[in-house]
Amino acid sequence: NSSKLAVPSAGLALLLMLFSASVLALTEFSADVTYLDAAQNHQRYGRLYVSDDAIREERYHEVDQKAYEVKIIDLFRGVTLRIDLQRGEYQQLDEVVTMPRNPAQFCAEAPLLSCGFLQREVLQQRAVERWAAELGFSGLSLEITAWYDPEIQYPVRLQMSDGETLQLSNVEVGRLPSATFSLPFDLRRVAKLEGIAVDNFSLWP
Repeated sequence: NSSKLAVPSAGLALLLMLFSASVLALTEFSADVTYLDAAQNHQRYGRLYVSDDAIREERYHEVDQKAYEVKIIDLFRGVTLRIDLQRGEYQQLDEVVTMPRNPAQFCAEAPLLSCGFLQREVLQQRAVERWAAELGFSGLSLEITAWYDPEIQYPVRLQMSDGETLQLSNVEVGRLPSATFSLPFDLRRVAKLEGIAVDNFSLWP
């Protein structure tokens, strides 16, 4: 039997990054994000903005608070911006992950031990498809279930085998202003962010 990966959050990040980019025109939307631990207790909150060529994630300590971290993935320019609003700093990475958002194509192309469609369901009044995948890493394995929403072409829920979960809610479909994905003018660029903006980044997408 293969061992289970000890850091489930890394697997959630990986699967969503692999879902995050595509060359096709995609539905634009925004949604609230909630991170739940294995006991389904709320741990973190955020807001996600997805266009056809950019993704913005905002992170909050509590609901309705101001964002303290922001990540912008610019698929057109091929860069990722990590922003620490508390320090007024940002880091630019000249890379993005570019894998298909279509789960069938994802299953066909990603390095998975197993992957496939399970069934159609209704989740938070949205028609979704439940998919399951097992990722392998040098003798370790990671099991993830994704609830994929065909309308927004994005998973609205990811759950690890131990119960840790990422959940979208209050999905709003519509064109997003280009300023949503712009870098604030008053930030200073640094070679590497220090502290929480690095340690807790990339749970979504």
